[in-house]
Amino acid sequence: MKAQNEIKMKDGSIIEKGSEFSYRFVDHKPLVTISDKEYHFSARGLAKLLGKKTPSMNCLEKWISEGYAKTITGHHVEPDGYGPDGSPSWLIALGLI
Repeated sequence: MKAQNEIKMKDGSIIEKGSEFSYRFVDHKPLVTISDKEYHFSARGLAKLLGKKTPSMNCLEKWISEGYAKTITGHHVEPDGYGPDGSPSWLIALGLI
């Protein structure tokens, strides 16, 4: 995959837009690999790298009322669920449930 946005890391390094990366979930938390270096990411950080936005409160409320949610990688799951790639629902990732 290619980074959709530039990300500034806590150590001062920068992940350039267009950088090749891969990700996996370890204990339901994103672990991103770029040039053989691993970075622990937050849900919002991975979403930004993937070019996705954090859902609005209105969106989250709609999902809850309809009985589903999306994961940070875009899969449809139960509100308290995880996608096939291990990605948590946004409700879990944001600490709402």
